[in-house]
Amino acid sequence: MRLLFTFAGGNGHLEPLLPLARAAEDVGHVVAFAGRPWMVLSVESGGFPAFPAGSDIGLTPVRRPLAKVDLEHEMRAIGPGFGRRVAQARATDLRLLCTQWQPDLLVCDEIDLARWLSENALPFPTQRYW
Repeated sequence: MRLLFTFAGGNGHLEPLLPLARAAEDVGHVVAFAGRPWMVLSVESGGFPAFPAGSDIGLTPVRRPLAKVDLEHEMRAIGPGFGRRVAQARATDLRLLCTQWQPDLLVCDEIDLARWLSENALPFPTQRYW
């Protein structure tokens, strides 16, 4: 089975997916990742093929200490950030990648909203797990 792991952010979105990808590969599945272009090297250094999806425009990756939980702030940031800007920039690329690479299964991080946009336009059935 071909599994495409997708994630919308940085290492905090990639790292939880790596053990799942390794376990899938260990039992014989073909695994690849789709992430924002600046994350391709991180995925490849983790031992998996990676496809860029979306844009890095306006992105300045910075590792910061874990922030205090602020649900109101998160809800304001998710809609315009991951829900609009990031998802729209990635949806076309994911749709094309899925058409070309033809995964049997999409495994996505919890905030990868672009996969919803791309999945609904795919010409073949794909299962999804998140």
